[in-house]
Amino acid sequence: MVYRLTGRYVTDWALNASTLYFDLTTNRWWDRMLGYLGVAEEQLPRLQSSGEVVGTIDAAAAKVLGLSPDTQWS
Repeated sequence: MVYRLTGRYVTDWALNASTLYFDLTTNRWWDRMLGYLGVAEEQLPRLQSSGEVVGTIDAAAAKVLGLSPDTQWS
């Protein structure tokens, strides 16, 4: 939903605890597991905390929803 509205791949730290490639002690992607899986951190969504603004709504989505393109999404 975030991607469809803002065009950005973002996820909340709390949603990734069960993925086994998120390090709870550092709140970052777990480099060792990513290396084991052959996945680069750049392939994963940006991590941020709940309630933090992701960006503004894409102009096309804003038009469909009847919102201002300046509407912030978090």
